[in-house]
Amino acid sequence: MLFAIIVALAAGQAARAQQNIGSTAEAHNNVSRELSGAAAALNPGDSVFRDEIVCTGAESTAKLVFLDSTNLAIGPTSRVTLDVFVYSGGVSAQKMTVNLAKGLFRFTTGALDKRAYVISTPTASIGVRGTVLDIGVQGPQQMRVTLVEGRRWSARSGPGSHSSSKCGTAAKAPADAASASISIMPAKRRR
Repeated sequence: MLFAIIVALAAGQAARAQQNIGSTAEAHNNVSRELSGAAAALNPGDSVFRDEIVCTGAESTAKLVFLDSTNLAIGPTSRVTLDVFVYSGGVSAQKMTVNLAKGLFRFTTGALDKRAYVISTPTASIGVRGTVLDIGVQGPQQMRVTLVEGRRWSARSGPGSHSSSKCGTAAKAPADAASASISIMPAKRRR
């Protein structure tokens, strides 16, 4: 019990020394955080910080809301690193980068310039333009992206570049991207 209290205090002190980039809107079941080597539970209402790692256990989910109102929903058995968040000054000073290591995610852009967003995965980097994306990272060589809402997204993996221009458009990865599998899945039609 004493050890758990010490770890929680260390995580809290490390968090205060970091840049606050948003908050935890929801955390269900086993949601944890790691910041500056200290691990602790992540609870609703907790701030989230640059360079923080958020993990969910089996049957666990979380939703993070960043300062610009970007939303990141995190599914079960997932891991994400909150790499970069800059929301100040002019458009050229804005940037957001998250590293989705594994799991299921829904990424909804906020008020940053749409060119400011970069989503990194072991398979590819994804650029978004005013979209809602569902992203599944199955491993270092495979991911699935569903364009739910918005104009387009693009992914770059090695020599190949893949893109979808319309909500619900399906496409295949080009032959020169044999080292990675990127599936663009059609969105379900809304009625």
